[in-house]
Amino acid sequence: MSLKKFLVVAMVIAMVWSASVAILAQGVNVSIEGLKVNFEGQPPAIVDGRTLVPVRGVFEVLGFDIEWDAETQTVTMMACENYVVIITVGSDTFTTNGEEFTLDVPAQIIGGRTMLPIRAVLESIGLYVGWDEQTSTVLISSLPISHDEIPQAEGLDRAALEGLISTFMNGIIAWDFDTAYSMMSEQMHDIDLQTRLLVSTGSMLEFSITDGMSAPDMSMFEVEATHTMGEATYAVVMDSYGTIIGLWVQDFAFVPLPVDEDAAFTAEEIVIGEGTDWPLDGIITMPSDASAESPVPAAILVHGSGAHNMDSSLFDNRPFWDIAEYLSSNGIAVLRYNKRTLAHGERFMQTLGYNATIWEETIYDAILAAEMLRADERIGDIYVIGLSLGGMLAPQIAEEASLAGVVMLAASPRSLYEIQYDQNVQAINDMLEAGLLSYETASELMEMVSELIEEARNMSNKPNEELANALIFGIPAVYQLSIVNALPLPIIHNSTRPTLILQGGRDFQVFTDIDFRIFQEQTQNLPHVKTILYSNLNHLFMESQTSYNDLREYIPAGNVDRQVLRDIVAWIEGLVVE
Repeated sequence: MSLKKFLVVAMVIAMVWSASVAILAQGVNVSIEGLKVNFEGQPPAIVDGRTLVPVRGVFEVLGFDIEWDAETQTVTMMACENYVVIITVGSDTFTTNGEEFTLDVPAQIIGGRTMLPIRAVLESIGLYVGWDEQTSTVLISSLPISHDEIPQAEGLDRAALEGLISTFMNGIIAWDFDTAYSMMSEQMHDIDLQTRLLVSTGSMLEFSITDGMSAPDMSMFEVEATHTMGEATYAVVMDSYGTIIGLWVQDFAFVPLPVDEDAAFTAEEIVIGEGTDWPLDGIITMPSDASAESPVPAAILVHGSGAHNMDSSLFDNRPFWDIAEYLSSNGIAVLRYNKRTLAHGERFMQTLGYNATIWEETIYDAILAAEMLRADERIGDIYVIGLSLGGMLAPQIAEEASLAGVVMLAASPRSLYEIQYDQNVQAINDMLEAGLLSYETASELMEMVSELIEEARNMSNKPNEELANALIFGIPAVYQLSIVNALPLPIIHNSTRPTLILQGGRDFQVFTDIDFRIFQEQTQNLPHVKTILYSNLNHLFMESQTSYNDLREYIPAGNVDRQVLRDIVAWIEGLVVE
């Protein structure tokens, strides 16, 4: 079986908690086609004398897209329909394409991850599994395993293949995706390279081929690359004639920007929730003149939807760094941190699943951040600055943490599902106008989203047990309802806490003519609320450089607009003076 085939296996795993006692298998490694697997903090474990390996750790390396269905308690790992393997946690049998096989030890959840003895599963789909006693390594291969050297690919020699990989990577560096796609198999042309490689990492700056192995029908290479946002490790698989048939990110480490030596502030590494189950790395940028005798105001930055790092980076843009750098250069300390769904995404979903709410995802960590600042004698009044979803939740955070004021960037007064409905309608209309959809297809899609919004609007009338397993626009209903219960306008109306609401006129995610207009109309008679609209700024409060209403709007590098930053500083300074 070739690597090209085993990269396209579907696998479904039913998940339940198991009470088996596990012992960490210290020093046990796993390699796939000669490349070591990184299990990101959860090593293999030994149960009843058998080595169990994290399922995601193996199958994500093989390029699988993984989804979790909380209603059936399953994890689905999919690349195509060649195989379907179903494993029930706690059962000593599993099926591959309907045929039943036996496991030495039942699959189970250990340390928040699904673990199983993988030999029988991998062999059932045609792979080979071996054991190297000298290096304590589980060996996984598409070819019969031998400790002898595997022969070189027959089509092109290694030097030629490395040259092709260099051409491919240089195409990524130059954003020349036509060249990159021309080197990939047709089956891989549906991969969005910009989204797969660059949304979270930023532009690729340089690379080196650090490892590789070859077999008669394919070669796999490990490539380390430096991006604007950090360091990545890729696995690139080629057939013997130089066509790329596999590509995935094995690892990525975000790297914050260093602070200039002559800056008017310092950067201090901190951990939000240290000692809890959900520690988050973060940074406080502290004005150099801050002291117990002369405390400074501080702001907590709260992310929007999704899994974000402390800079809330998107392609080559770092909006939270821009805010922190400017505010701290002007006498305001800023605390920013990695979001829980980034730092603990897999465990977060396995632990909470469809029962997760915005409290666990966002609000609770912001409250911990406020407690950390409040314990610092250099800090005076504390504010919250939230972007997008973080802006929507900022009044609730300020209420719970007793903060001095609120800055809402690109926030909405409406529920998330109302925004999703508008975004879907806009996307359908844009595709129809561009000729990407027929009128009939667009009408069908409009009917579909109309049915979804009606279901969402009736959500509060459903019993809790029905909501527990429901999805609203692809998001768990419990989560959607938790946002409804924390919408900002009721909190703003029942408080006198100073609130600054800012909106970009070129924001295609939160709408000026709907969301911002509602804020203006509903707060115009509230003396503690100020609203400002900036004509050509997008959702990141950067100058719009494209006409796109999708991710491509964020590809050009930019910075948060200086007028926005000046307005935030002036507003906070005005409150401090008062």
